[in-house]
Amino acid sequence: MRSNHRWLYPLLFPCMLMLGGLSPALSDNAVRCQNRLVHIGDTTAEVLEKCGDPVWKGGWEEAPNRTISRFYDYKRDRYKAPESTRGPLRIDVWTYDFGSNRFVRYLHFENDILIRIETGEKGAD
Repeated sequence: MRSNHRWLYPLLFPCMLMLGGLSPALSDNAVRCQNRLVHIGDTTAEVLEKCGDPVWKGGWEEAPNRTISRFYDYKRDRYKAPESTRGPLRIDVWTYDFGSNRFVRYLHFENDILIRIETGEKGAD
């Protein structure tokens, strides 16, 4: 005898949307440069020493006279209670292209501290 659970189907889709919306895109906690690892929490000087110059650097300043709340902990890859930071906040994004056999990496810094590593498309030759 087959049980009929069709009444669950209308509830399943909204639940999946809610759970999917709560989980952020996964980011990496480390990236390998030659034979050395760069971790979240490293400084810009440490990253330059281990990886060399990036192929692209971009940066800007946020909240020169405001307080910013942080809700996501990239080191632990989870949401957290809000944490306030007083500006100014220097944001930098560095791009490393390690070649066609590896993925492009985007390194995000706040005030010269690595806070997030994102993986992009396959690199170029």
